[in-house]
Amino acid sequence: ALANAASALAVADENRPHFVAALVEKLSHPSMEVHDHGLVQLQQFSLWCELELRLPEAQLLPPPLRERCCDALRAVASGTAEEAALPTARMQQSVGRALGRLGLTAAAEHALAEGYSVDYALVDERIAIEVDGPSHFARSGDGAGRRPTGKTVVKRRQLAALGWRLLEVR
Repeated sequence: ALANAASALAVADENRPHFVAALVEKLSHPSMEVHDHGLVQLQQFSLWCELELRLPEAQLLPPPLRERCCDALRAVASGTAEEAALPTARMQQSVGRALGRLGLTAAAEHALAEGYSVDYALVDERIAIEVDGPSHFARSGDGAGRRPTGKTVVKRRQLAALGWRLLEVR
């Protein structure tokens, strides 16, 4: 529940200093157990606190937990997402071929130190190219199929905070 609350703050970009401090304090307790999905959420929260809120080191999650969170995001980013659809994979391959025809050398599935992976990267130019299929967008409600999920929104913001320009292919 704490990881969900932390993730929701990061997605909403709601800087509530007392709430953030309370979350960090609770999450920093040595007896706190966080499972893989929660660790991924906490990595996004941690990056939000560090990059977007620019909190001092003393107000961030402890380094061992931050390392576990980064490792969890890296593991998710390097794995094959269960919801990855064949048409999205084909579209991603098509984008890769188009980049090649343009004479661009793009690193496929480029891993960032912070745990994120981008579909293609022009590393020297710090340009990230993301091929966003259906799993990146809300499946129901107002704007279904067009409104990005919270996870996608925060990743886009954090890539920008890390100095990457993002090109989205839908």
